[in-house]
Amino acid sequence: MKNENPIFLVIQSYLRSRLIKNVWVSSIRAQTLIAGISPVMIGSAIASIYQPIIGWVFALSLLFSLLLQIGTNWANDYFDFIKNADTCARKGPHRAIQTQKISPKTMRNASFGIFFLAACISFPLIARIGLHFIPFMMLCIFCAIFYTAGKRPLGYMGFGDLLVFLFYGPIATCCTILAQILFIPSESWIAALIPGCMSCAILCLNNMRDIDEDRRANKLTLVARFGLRFGKAEYGACLFIAALAPLLLVWHGWPTTFLIVWLVLPLAIEPLQIAFQLCGDLNRALALTARMFAIYTIILCMAIYAHLYI
Repeated sequence: MKNENPIFLVIQSYLRSRLIKNVWVSSIRAQTLIAGISPVMIGSAIASIYQPIIGWVFALSLLFSLLLQIGTNWANDYFDFIKNADTCARKGPHRAIQTQKISPKTMRNASFGIFFLAACISFPLIARIGLHFIPFMMLCIFCAIFYTAGKRPLGYMGFGDLLVFLFYGPIATCCTILAQILFIPSESWIAALIPGCMSCAILCLNNMRDIDEDRRANKLTLVARFGLRFGKAEYGACLFIAALAPLLLVWHGWPTTFLIVWLVLPLAIEPLQIAFQLCGDLNRALALTARMFAIYTIILCMAIYAHLYI
């Protein structure tokens, strides 16, 4: 007999709401959100060299970047599912649609809703920079959707690494700076190598982990096309360039004290060992790389602010 006790129904409703909430939270892949946060933090820190940070510009830039990334993750969840790229053999965390905790239609609608919200949030920024940036904003959303959507998805054709580097590196970093101070200093392009390469390193590990499933689904990432040896070289190159960027900034004229960011380099040892020797869990290497990325970003921003105010 069905339990109609009001207290039982309240508890049942609460537990269901908590389950739904946890499913949505896990579906945004929180440990990778540093890819959307880092370029805004670094860009804002560089902008502060020239003038005080404008609070609302920082807030909207960060929100737009995060919404775009979350929308991309949800769109990937939906389109990878309908293309049979996500199966029970998946080595990474199982996705919400795959585990039947969220319906495909709900996930699709949520992703498009997030993209619409991101577009609305971008308009005050575009009004500040110039209306000629509207097509550029639309391009960002277009690439986010068609990364996995359509008959020839960009990610399935091997353009994922390039797109991640560009959109989470030079584009996000320099647009953040442009929104703050209305011009882009030359050192911005060097600093943008850090979030671009670190984000690409995370994607590379993800593709190394999913190489077998991607090949079966005809998802021809660069790692799926060229193999694990290429993936190891790409991952190592991304970390090397990210580590080289502070030296390039010093060569550009920044003080040598900025090399303090190299304190983060020991954190690269374990993920490099896992990636190069394939001797451990690539999911752990992903988590360690994301943590290193976050710490690197914090130390760099602190070094910039310390140079300005101490």
